[in-house]
Parts: sequence; structure tokens; C-alpha cells
Amino acid sequence: MKSLSSFATRIGRYYSSNIRDINSPRSSNTYNTYNQQQQSQQPQPQPQAQSKQQQQPKRQHNKHQRQHQQPFILSQELQEKLSTLTSPLVVDSDNTNNLKMVMESLWNWRWIKSSKEQMEHAEKRILQTIETPYEQRMVKVGDHEINTIKVGSGDPLVLVHGYGAGVGFWCGNIDYLARHYTVYAIDLVGFGRSSRPDPTQFKTPDDAEKLWVDSINQWASEVGLDNFHLLGHSLGGYISTCYTLQHPERVKSLVLADPWGFAIRPDDFETRVPLPFKILGKIVRQSPLSLLRAVGPFGPDLVYRFRSDLLQKFSHLYPEDELKYNQQQPNRVAEYIYHSNAQAPATGEYLFSLLSLPFGWAANPMLTRSKAIDPLVDVTVLHGSNSWLDKTIGDQLKQDMKNIKDVVIIERSGHHIYIDNANQFHSAILSATANNKHSSSMSPSDRRQQLFGSEPVYA
Repeated sequence: MKSLSSFATRIGRYYSSNIRDINSPRSSNTYNTYNQQQQSQQPQPQPQAQSKQQQQPKRQHNKHQRQHQQPFILSQELQEKLSTLTSPLVVDSDNTNNLKMVMESLWNWRWIKSSKEQMEHAEKRILQTIETPYEQRMVKVGDHEINTIKVGSGDPLVLVHGYGAGVGFWCGNIDYLARHYTVYAIDLVGFGRSSRPDPTQFKTPDDAEKLWVDSINQWASEVGLDNFHLLGHSLGGYISTCYTLQHPERVKSLVLADPWGFAIRPDDFETRVPLPFKILGKIVRQSPLSLLRAVGPFGPDLVYRFRSDLLQKFSHLYPEDELKYNQQQPNRVAEYIYHSNAQAPATGEYLFSLLSLPFGWAANPMLTRSKAIDPLVDVTVLHGSNSWLDKTIGDQLKQDMKNIKDVVIIERSGHHIYIDNANQFHSAILSATANNKHSSSMSPSDRRQQLFGSEPVYA
């Protein structure tokens, strides 16, 4: 409550410094000056004597008006420029210049303090910790572009980030993995710097899955990947499983890093949830990160206040970065999180809402669907020892799937296992991708023919 009160105070100070009462003596608006001159030229009626009982209601009424009916105006500088434009319409260079300055001021003022350029700058800052030279480009995929980083040598390993994240979240893993693999890190369509198509064209969970699966498959063709190891974290684990179900011929091995969307919601779950939490769940489901955009210029501060735990996880990579809000020298991770999720439209956010139910359940859980993964694709499941997600998913899959190669608990880690315990995370990846059953000598088309015949099978 203390942090919320402090935050509300900051908002109040911001408005008080940028928007002023038109009746304030500090304001010198041209309209007020003109009105005062007109009133001084008119004869003023003599006040009539009133009793105290008559005067009291009038004072209360005026007080009520002052509290609830005071108009607001723009800053002094904009007032002066606007006032010159309200004089008799004479087209001259001064008026034209003033109009341009006013329009530029209004255009440059943005409620959400983010842009594509700022997003790119934030990404460059968070990637500064990577020492291995890497290539980066936007890969054209149909009407979309996918932000891609390529680094290292060896078998290709594709990294798929989770909800609200991007390629920058792998900053503590790329150098190590690049010693063993040709690493490809991508921003999913709708997240990071990749394209953000109009979300309203997608209506169902199948629409969301199809967009991500098809875009990854086209991307793989564009960058020349016939087959590769596929690693997905959280939402990325869900999407990677969708991809493997439809394109097993391309996947050498699948690594699910604390994957979201596998657990099945209990039938009686709704009856056990109190009404206030039900309402909160529906709000959060629609747009969990929308608060960053709703509060405008205070969005960066929210990251520090409510995701300080995530900033702490990366602090060993950027020891010079402060963990408290610093507008002049922002924390790299906080800056990256903010600009990644302040961009519009929030396509990735919207697509996730199609896939999910209130309180983090998946609309189409993967626990049963993933059993249809081709048995020649090795699957490894990694769980955080202190993760909020169900840590029994790997064992449940292992009971019914012969191709579950291993189930690993990453010790001393929560949901973000890739940064909480990077050493064990890296070791688990090396084990998961070693001696896989998928023959790299067979082309994707030949392998699909071997698996399905002439027509693909979709789960």
C-alpha cells in the first residue's frame, strides 16, 4: 500500500506541474486579459445588503463550483503561441511559424514514452554484455519481419522466449551456448522488435497458434535451417510444442524450459475462487501488461516497483546499473522490459489472451496434446525448483511418452531458470541435445515422407 500511495503522489505532482488552473494568479492567458478589460469598461452593479443566512449558502455554492468546475489549460508557452493564432485571420510568416511550433509541440508530446527507436536502443544496451560477435537482421516472412540474432558455430539451436520477453532475455546465455551451437534467438511476431500485425484479425486460440507456428516455419526456411534443436521458455515452450507437433521433420530435439500451458485446469476450480479474485482474473487475462501503457510516463517506474525481482536476477551482468528508478541512466533490463511491452499494438499480449484462461490456465492444455509428438523427437523437460508452474508435468509426460529423454529440476531457481541457475541450465541443454535420434542427414521433405506419407498429419 505504501508503494501505491507513493506512486499516486508522483502522478499528482506530475499533473500539478504540467496542467494549471485557469483561475490561478500565475496564469496570464490572453483570453483572461481580454475578458478582464471588457468587464472593467462595464458599470458594476452595487452589491445589495444580505443577511448572514442569505450569504452563507452562496459561499458554499461558490466553494462547490471552485472544487468541481475549474477548467484546465495548457502550459504558458503553448498558451502564448495559441493566443497569437486567435487574433484576426491575417496570413503572415509569424502566424505560420507559430502554428508549426504548436503542432510540433503537440506531436512530440506522447503519453506513452516509447518508440521503435527507443526499443532498438534498449535492446542494444542489454546485449552489450555479449562478447561473442553476432549477426543481427530482420528476416522477412510474408507480411512480417522477425528480429533475429545469429551467433556461434555447430548444430543450430533456436531459442524462443516467453511472454512479454524478447531476444534480450538470453543475454546471460548466448556466450556459453555459442561455444557449442549456432544459436538463433528470435523475437516472436507480436513481441520485441518483430512485426506487430493488427491483433483484431485473430479470433481463436487456433488463429494464435497458426500465426506463430507458420511464421517460425517460414523463418526457418528463409534462414536456411532444414532441422534444428528447439528450446522454448514458458510461453515459448508452448509454442515450440505446437511447432514440433506440426513440423517434427525439422526438430532434432525439443527442450521445454519451465513451459507454460501444459497443466489442465481442475473442473471445480471456478467454485473455489472468491468473487473478487474472479473479477481480477478476468481483468488480468485481457491485458496483464496494459498497466505499463495506461500510466503513460510513469510506466518505467512501475517496472522497478513491481519487477525488482527480475532486475535483481540480471544484476550480476550489469553491476553498474541501479535497481532503483534512474531516468538519466536507466537499468538496462528495466528499460528493455518497458520498451518491449510499451509498443503498440500489443499483438503478442492479445494473442496470449486468446490462448489463456483466467489465472494462467491454457485454453487448450498441452499435457494431452504433446503425447502426439513424433517418437523420434527427443523431448527434455526442465523445471525450476521454486517455480510457480506445475513441476509434475515432466513426470506425467514421461508415463505416457517413450521419447521423454529426461526430466530435470533446476535447483535454486524459480520460473526464470535460464538466469536463476545458468550453469545447470546450460548443462541440461548439452545433455538434452546429445545423441539425439533425429538423423541430420535426412532432408525435411524426405523425413516428412517417411513419417506421414504424402500428406502431413496435424495434432
